Amino acid sequence: MLLHLITYASLAVFALAVGYKAYSLWKMPPHLRWELYPVAHDKNASYGGSYLEETDWWNKPRYSSFIGEMKGMIPEMLFIKALFENNRPLWYRSFPFHFGLYILIGFLGLTLFGAVLQLFGATFVGGFTGLIAQVTALVGWVGLIVATFGAAALLHRRLTDEELQDYTQFSHLFNLGFILAALLLSVLAFGVSDRGFVLLRGYVAALISFNTAAPVGSGLVAVAILVGSLLVA
Repeated sequence: MLLHLITYASLAVFALAVGYKAYSLWKMPPHLRWELYPVAHDKNASYGGSYLEETDWWNKPRYSSFIGEMKGMIPEMLFIKALFENNRPLWYRSFPFHFGLYILIGFLGLTLFGAVLQLFGATFVGGFTGLIAQVTALVGWVGLIVATFGAAALLHRRLTDEELQDYTQFSHLFNLGFILAALLLSVLAFGVSDRGFVLLRGYVAALISFNTAAPVGSGLVAVAILVGSLLVA
């Protein structure tokens, strides 16, 4: 029961922190255009231009491209494009870490979906639900392995690169170390006790149904869930 309560509390802290951060950003003054150039949704963005360079721009309709905006945002969010172009050695470490975390977010979404199916009586033996279980396990292991490699590589870079020494604080090392420890513990726990993430799916189902008396089924998996919950908070 205590583990369930800790997970609930961690999720609540996470939701409050994200909400507060979003509210803080919303209350901040808008950026000046020159701080954002090239503005991705402008038609002149390809060369860093702006509608302001056109004569009588105030008499002309404003052009805005959603596709152009996405073309500017998605490569940066998913693939860290600017880092790839400006610091390739660091990108080789940073990209696996961040992309691995994105994969793990997708894995948690699949686990949540599987937990809902389980509450409705799904057996995950063959058919659609069996496919969901297999895909969930594959995505989970890919995410864990890729993120673990990235976290270890970034921590190694922080510890050994003299150029980063002046910019490295204890909080950077602690955060990377804690994340790496949580990932390694998860690899160990699920590799030994729950390779198909069946116990994790059952735990999520218990959270959804508020069945706090349901056992996890493995002490090692329970420790991994505890550390993961603290990491979320």
